[in-house]
Amino acid sequence: MITTINAQYRAKTSTGSSISIEITDIPRDIHLMVVWALNHPEAAQDLIPRYYQVRAEHEAHDEGSAKNHGIEP
Repeated sequence: MITTINAQYRAKTSTGSSISIEITDIPRDIHLMVVWALNHPEAAQDLIPRYYQVRAEHEAHDEGSAKNHGIEP
């Protein structure tokens, strides 16, 4: 059985911008990763290059899928 978590994450910048995200059924491992990164930002900093790489790959895949299904011009 896979454990899932309902979570809410909030952030506010020193300039007053803020974001609040509520997510249901997030996989436990993803939640643990987020909490670890929040508690260890100096160590999580090393993950940033890989984050941007994965994000770019994911966005490229989404753009290709949208174009192939006639969603984007």
